[in-house]
Amino acid sequence: MSNNDSTTQPNPFGYFKPHEDMLPLIQEVREAYTVVDKFLNTLPASRQRSIAITELETSAMWAIKGLVLNDQKSTQPDEGRGGAGGGVVGAGGAGRAGRAGADGVDGGGAGRAGRAGADGVDGGGAGRAGVTGA
Repeated sequence: MSNNDSTTQPNPFGYFKPHEDMLPLIQEVREAYTVVDKFLNTLPASRQRSIAITELETSAMWAIKGLVLNDQKSTQPDEGRGGAGGGVVGAGGAGRAGRAGADGVDGGGAGRAGRAGADGVDGGGAGRAGVTGA
């Protein structure tokens, strides 16, 4: 346990809402990862290709999380707000963790990470590293 006061320190495991100025850059990152994902899917099916795609998804998640967490304009709404976006992990995709958000910031994903929230951030779109929209 940490001695940090939770009222002054952001919860690194909580939801962070990206500032609207950050959304175009997040979308650009997603589009770049989508290009690589499409290329990887042209390679012969193999365990190695599957691992490459999984690691690409992981990389996309960290890239976007790094943008949001290090943006001074991004906020961490009250975790006790309840509802679909109130910090409930595992409500999204079948199998892995993630978040599906109506605002398309990182989307949920078929069989990939899912966190259901009306304003979600994270996940992957269509089972891959995130091109989803509202």
